[in-house]
Amino acid sequence: MQALESVATRTISSMSGHSINQAITRGFKSSDILKIVKEGTATMGKSKFGNPQWKYMMNGNTVVIDAAKNRVITIFSNASGTANKLGAGYINPFK
Repeated sequence: MQALESVATRTISSMSGHSINQAITRGFKSSDILKIVKEGTATMGKSKFGNPQWKYMMNGNTVVIDAAKNRVITIFSNASGTANKLGAGYINPFK
């Protein structure tokens, strides 16, 4: 387990159905996801079940990966959207 927490691998083996749905509905392309994982800031954390996971963040966009499986769990951004929350979590464009 220690190796999982030392260095972010910056690789993706698979994507969960949830993460695919989130990518589609939030406007993330596969190239965006790869850019965030390769160039973003990596932080080790734990899921609500205690499983190790990497959070890769870039320009307010986040890709969460299960550290043991290198599987994308979810994708989101800090975009607030409209007053009715339309567009909330939608990708922040890269500069």
